[in-house]
Amino acid sequence: MFDDARKRVILADYSKVGVVSRVSYCALVNADCVIVDVRARQNAMFPQLCSVNPNVVVAWGLRRIERHVRHFLHPQHT
Repeated sequence: MFDDARKRVILADYSKVGVVSRVSYCALVNADCVIVDVRARQNAMFPQLCSVNPNVVVAWGLRRIERHVRHFLHPQHT
């Protein structure tokens, strides 16, 4: 399903940055945008995340995260 999407957004909180899992839905490099919360910047792996995918958005608070997702999916409506 991820491969067939028009836009691919990964939404992850700070606890997911740098974690390797046996289950993967997509490679970070294949995502159009990665949205993380502000605490992700404190993770030692954050610079590597930004180097793998330059479209990393750091959002603080649920409303800002929702706004970033809406803007990315429907930029003409914001």
